[in-house]
Amino acid sequence: TAKSRTESKPQRLLKAVAHPVRAKAFNVLMEQAASPKQISLLIGEEIHTVAYHVKVLEELEVIELVDTAPRRGATEHYYRATTKPKKAK
Repeated sequence: TAKSRTESKPQRLLKAVAHPVRAKAFNVLMEQAASPKQISLLIGEEIHTVAYHVKVLEELEVIELVDTAPRRGATEHYYRATTKPKKAK
């Protein structure tokens, strides 16, 4: 989105992890590419909740779409983190 492009990467990352579901989803996506369905199973949240927060992470440009696959008449989308927080020294 236009607004997310005007914010610095650290600002977008802080917004991204400001919600517990987004923080958990982002942690998964830093380790591996995954779909919202896979993330929901890993973190124990409802798929619709995870899907919403994955969309927010994508809009904040801290994750990116890396693959799609047909699944039972729908398309499953796979994402991965594009931004990794720097380790504290």
